[in-house]
Amino acid sequence: MRTGIARARYEAGEVTVAEIAKALGVGRGTIYRALRETP
Repeated sequence: MRTGIARARYEAGEVTVAEIAKALGVGRGTIYRALRETP
């Protein structure tokens, strides 16, 4: 669920990868990997 919300907000341009990573307490690389995965 978290990745779905993060993906939607990122694709809408509402947040940056860095902001998502900080909010979830993970690294940016983790977010980039999650965003590359098929939804």
